[in-house]
Amino acid sequence: NKRIKLMDLVTESAKITKYSDELGIYIMGLKPRIAGLKFSVEHMTGSWLWEDNKIGIYATWGWEGKAEVPIEDGDTGVLSGDHFDPIMEKVVWADSDVLGPGLGRELETQELIRQLVQSINKPLILDADGLFPFSGKLEKLNAREFPLLITPHLGELARLSGERTDLLISDFPDLMTGIMAMFKHMALVKQVPSCTFYGKAARVNTSGNPGLATGGTGDVLAGMIASLIAQGLDFYEAASLGAFIHGKASDMLVAEKGFRGQIASDLLENIPGLIAEFEQS
Repeated sequence: NKRIKLMDLVTESAKITKYSDELGIYIMGLKPRIAGLKFSVEHMTGSWLWEDNKIGIYATWGWEGKAEVPIEDGDTGVLSGDHFDPIMEKVVWADSDVLGPGLGRELETQELIRQLVQSINKPLILDADGLFPFSGKLEKLNAREFPLLITPHLGELARLSGERTDLLISDFPDLMTGIMAMFKHMALVKQVPSCTFYGKAARVNTSGNPGLATGGTGDVLAGMIASLIAQGLDFYEAASLGAFIHGKASDMLVAEKGFRGQIASDLLENIPGLIAEFEQS
């Protein structure tokens, strides 16, 4: 297997050096939503997802390709408690996990998500539909004993916390202080600028723009953070660094495409060149 070097990255957020022979990232989401995650992981690890590589993504509903290890849904399009054991068997392989993109909000899926959040003992990124079962019940996530990062946008944060979106916007520092006082895990709030919180610590990202408010960009971010965690970076540092690279990749597009012209796949094309700017031989 190809030996992979995680380059020295010097940014406002972090400085890391890591070598790794094996990485595993398990993403639980709907097939169309996983593509951006897949490619962001490839660009962040420098490896393609070939069958013989030990670097790969196991997806519940996968994509057409050699790395696909799907969970059968009986043509229902819904994951339920019946899928708990098969998913947990695959999680054993992973170094980091992403749960949520495109899973849907059916009641049986919500219950499965609650079970998985409490049971997965690897670092977990909870995003998109993975957050919905905890609407108005953010404190329920405190029962999880293992590392957890939630990545809500302001609308999702309002639903989780019970706060009004307009108040979150106008009084963000004070309200987040209150939210983090009762939430024991990490939160990366996707706004401009994005902010990463853990306990009493907060980091305000120095990159990003309104062009990131388009569908799919959050999936790319989740994949980037998951890849950094799998490569050995501290959870808080991975969230901060992933947010910085994600935002910077978008900033590089503004001159050509503005804010409204950006789509999620545009970010993927910029990631390798952006990382190259920060590499040190």
